[in-house]
Amino acid sequence: MNCLEYRRQLTIDPRSKAANLLAHVHECDACATFSKRLLRMEAKLEQTLDVKPPEGLSSRILLRQTTAASGVKFQNRYLAMAASLTLAVSLTLGWYMSSTLPSLDQVVLHHINDESKHLSEDHQVDMQKLAGVLGAIGGKAQEPFGKVRYASNCPIRKQEGAHVIVEGKQGPVTVLVMPGEHIKSRKAISDKRFRGFIVPVEHGSIAIVGEKDEDISVLEGHVLSSLKLVS
Repeated sequence: MNCLEYRRQLTIDPRSKAANLLAHVHECDACATFSKRLLRMEAKLEQTLDVKPPEGLSSRILLRQTTAASGVKFQNRYLAMAASLTLAVSLTLGWYMSSTLPSLDQVVLHHINDESKHLSEDHQVDMQKLAGVLGAIGGKAQEPFGKVRYASNCPIRKQEGAHVIVEGKQGPVTVLVMPGEHIKSRKAISDKRFRGFIVPVEHGSIAIVGEKDEDISVLEGHVLSSLKLVS
């Protein structure tokens, strides 16, 4: 399970004790923090909605219902209050979720770690196979850029992307082609095991990530001159 799946499920049921959720949050400090913040917000919402009616409200309601006109006004006022509260809660949740979704660099690193089993594979992918994978997402390879060990399509946050693994000098290097994922400038990313860059390209971005001791600067030039997103 990756962070995006965890947070989607937790948003549906913040108090879920599902085994896969507990296993993920035990290993991921970022999601553990997210879980605590979500539970605090859930408690605040429950406290906000737990409003005790004013003393004597029932008597006043009965009095107001003596005429149809006053009853309609009373009902309309409380319906408007309920609608306003619902809108406020929806806007708050929308803002909260948009501000706590994982960033693109987190998505890239989690994706590579979650799919790390492919780093040891060597399918000797030819240009025809690579062209098919890239073509499925509106991309193309204009020329070979090294030995391709693995190539497949997979979802990367917003939409389908391409997961390509090429041979580096020190080991496998992951190239993620991500249509629709726009960033303003080249961004360095890293974690305990991997290091690399996310680079903006037309119609999206490309991540190039290797092991800590891998020099990907030369490979980066070959990849960016070859891979294109055309739609």
